[in-house]
This record gives sequence, structure tokens and C-alpha cells, in this order.
Amino acid sequence: MRTKPANTVLIADNHLESREELRLLLQLDAEMEIVAETDNGAEAIQLSAALNPRIALIDLELRDMGGMQAARRIKSEHPGMTIVIQAESADVRLFFEALKAGAQGYLLKSLHPASRHEYLRSILIEGATLSREIGFQILEPFVAGNPSRNGKVPLTPIETAFVRYLCQGYRNQEIAAAMLLTESAVKIVLKDILFKLKLKNRLQLVRYAYETGIYSTDATPNGDL
Repeated sequence: MRTKPANTVLIADNHLESREELRLLLQLDAEMEIVAETDNGAEAIQLSAALNPRIALIDLELRDMGGMQAARRIKSEHPGMTIVIQAESADVRLFFEALKAGAQGYLLKSLHPASRHEYLRSILIEGATLSREIGFQILEPFVAGNPSRNGKVPLTPIETAFVRYLCQGYRNQEIAAAMLLTESAVKIVLKDILFKLKLKNRLQLVRYAYETGIYSTDATPNGDL
């Protein structure tokens, strides 16, 4: 008897071709199952309530409403659902608007299919907010040269390097390899940083790094501030 995939997916996309591309991509992954497709927000909201998928992929522009509006409504009714906004633009304002709407991810349609698939899996498995491919596109124009709020960052050099890798979209395994740590140690470092900064998750940490200037395109992961 075949085990039902744990990662059920709802696709809400205004473009038939885009939905077909996603369908073909996700059908290759035995751990993912598309449970519904639609091109409008109202139906996406209804399907979310009826099917309770683990992840909802929502296009920025739907047939009857904006993707942000649909995402905000779905997230308010289903806080535990993972929502990913899909868009053509790497505009940083749209990225942060998506986060404010309750999305856990922002997926560029222009990415190579393999990168899109890897990013979706990293969201589900590790809670990643940015893929490495879009990390620089999203954050570079907004954080370059942005100073810290108070001129000081309450993090050790190791913690600062960790945060910078995180902002570039590195996953736990990749951070461990880059910093010569075990994956268990990486999880401990993350937990310590979140506790120190009184933050709840990776998403808030990425936003904190952007707001305080910890992450900038001219800062090397292990460089001094």
C-alpha cells in the first residue's frame, strides 16, 4: 500500500503554463502531492479550508485578486500552513510585503526548475526563507551600506558569520560545512542567537540582519564588522 506524501500542495496561479510547469516539477518528487490547482484567490481560500494542504504556492497576481490578499486571508485562517508567494520580480518591496502578508517564502519564477524544487524542499524541511540564488537579488539593493541601528551588533564573530551565511540562503548542512561545525552545533548556534536577540525564527533573524546592517553584500561571512 502506497504511503500518502506528507507534503500536500495547493497551486494558485493565474497562468496555465506556469501551473503545468509546477505540476511537472513536483510530480517528480515522491514526497510531494498536488491536491488542487486554481487560477483565482477566492477558490484558493476555499480549497485551503477544504483540503488543508501543507503548502500553498500563490502567484502574485490571481484572476480575481492579488496574491498578497489571498495569502493574508489563508494565513489568518490557517496559521500553520506554509505559504510561498511566486513572482516574476525580485523587487525587495514585494519580498517584504509577502513576509508581512504571512508568507514563509518568495519564489522567483525565473529560477531553474531544479533550484525551484530545492528551495521548496528547504522551506518545508529547514524553514528557509531565501534560496541562495535569490538571496542576493532580494537583499543586495536594500542592505548594501546600511549601518547598524546603534553602531554595535550584540553577536560574537561566529554568530555574525552564521547569520550572514543564513542571509545568503545556506542550509544547515551547508553552514556546517562552511564553518567546520556539526549540524547539531549549527542548530545550537541558531537557537542561541534567537534567544539572545529575542527572536522566534529564521525569518525574523533575516529581517533583523537587514535592519541592523549585519548583512551586507560587501561583508564576508567571517569578516570583522
